[in-house]
Amino acid sequence: MQSAAVEGRVVNESPTSEPAYEIIDIVSRSAMPVLILEVRSERIVAASPAARELLEPVARCVVGRSFEEFAADGPTGGIELIVGGRIAGYEAHRVIEKTGESWRFWVRAIDESRPVRFVLVVILPSAAEGPTPIPGRDDDALLPVVGSTDARLIIDGISSDVDCALGYRPQDVIGTSLLAMLDPGDVAAILTALAQTASTGHGVTLRTRVLRADRVRLVCELVLLPLVPPPSCTFALLPDGSAEVGGAGDVNRDGPSVSTLLTRLSRGLRGAAASQVLAALPGRPVAGLARLSSRELDVVSRLLTGDRVPAIAQQLFLSQGTIRNHLSSSFAKLGVSSQQELIALLRPKPVD
Repeated sequence: MQSAAVEGRVVNESPTSEPAYEIIDIVSRSAMPVLILEVRSERIVAASPAARELLEPVARCVVGRSFEEFAADGPTGGIELIVGGRIAGYEAHRVIEKTGESWRFWVRAIDESRPVRFVLVVILPSAAEGPTPIPGRDDDALLPVVGSTDARLIIDGISSDVDCALGYRPQDVIGTSLLAMLDPGDVAAILTALAQTASTGHGVTLRTRVLRADRVRLVCELVLLPLVPPPSCTFALLPDGSAEVGGAGDVNRDGPSVSTLLTRLSRGLRGAAASQVLAALPGRPVAGLARLSSRELDVVSRLLTGDRVPAIAQQLFLSQGTIRNHLSSSFAKLGVSSQQELIALLRPKPVD
């Protein structure tokens, strides 16, 4: 079929062979490095300016070509898991041909329809230490519930958001199984996703149903990042605002819009990454961590990895005053009075 690249999109003879124009337009105008790929061919359907600059710094003619033309390594095979409906998305590290640099790719089905025809790809730096910088605004109340588990999948840390989002007190959740919070019909899918993180060392995303304290099922986006030893992990749960009482197949309805998907993915990754940083600290457990919100955990984790207030404010698109307010609230909950005391509490010096 003949096609032509026009303003960052492909126009084909058949209008039904491409995602909706609105989807392509959102991706083409995104400030993040973002792509839309056709699943089977890995043909690039749309690319943001940052993605075009990354893949082809000179000509930037990428739309209509296979992504594998720009990669120095081979395919990961992860898309087959999405096509098979086993997961909604996954993390992979790929090397860009032009620069020889490794980048972190998050691949996510655009919706939950079957068969999956197009995926959204968000490209992030592969940070050697600390959390990967993940852009995105968090200017409303929809923030994830973040936490971590041990190798038995027992929750050993969770953010205070679990109370507002799911109706549980953090102290009642810590020490229980992550699987106990999930609809029994979705446990097999979660175990499959955990097996994927354990075998690859990379993260996965999926949509699942979480049981609120009142036993109503809430559809959520779940982000899982691996810890050592496997299958311990950090997680971020983002309720999509809809409660439902049907079977597992009911989750596979049309998913959120691409703009919402980008926002949720960035929030979930930042939340899980913040929990990953805190879970790796030698001073754990610190009881007061369960009193922190996901936003406070995010700010604290960035402080611990060397960022300071101006940089954190820029990364989160918040004012420096707002960041200081989050730190002050965290200090009060953890019983410290300064950044230095907080760092000393969470990263104690080894005993001689």
